[in-house]
Amino acid sequence: MFQRMTFSKVCDDAVVLRAVTGAVAERWWYERLVNMTYSPKTKVLCLWRRHEDKVHMHKFYTKKCRELYQCVKNAMERAAARGRVSVEGRALGGEFPVHDTETNQGGLLQVRCDGVAIIFANSQQFIDLANIKKCNTFGGNVFLLEEFDRKKNELVQRRYYSQMVLFFYRNLCFNTVS
Repeated sequence: MFQRMTFSKVCDDAVVLRAVTGAVAERWWYERLVNMTYSPKTKVLCLWRRHEDKVHMHKFYTKKCRELYQCVKNAMERAAARGRVSVEGRALGGEFPVHDTETNQGGLLQVRCDGVAIIFANSQQFIDLANIKKCNTFGGNVFLLEEFDRKKNELVQRRYYSQMVLFFYRNLCFNTVS
């Protein structure tokens, strides 16, 4: 199945998609983008956009996926610094019930635009997006999250059981390239 060809232009407040004729096909405001990831291996950039209270994933094939990812990321950071886009603490995909395999505790995993919050009865932890190195699923109900702990200068692996593992994995497909 063929998809339409578009050209993307990264602006101060939005990503503009243009048709091959040059006409503006769509304008995606940064405050509506909820997640972004890319794969240098497959050369695909994925953008998750909130539209009419639903989150839709859009895939773009480009040889310059890393450059486009960095360009959009930098533009969003500049827009947030100017106060035009609020990204701090904005919920991405909500809360997901999880069970920690090490401590045997049940809790919630919150996927946010700026990282992941893990909340248990006796503790809370926030993992900044910049520190998340890898996320994966195993066996359909185990979620693995790898975080680089800058204080200890080491990689920390966390494993959680959840019936919703595939759902929140799709909401948390962060860039695994360091």
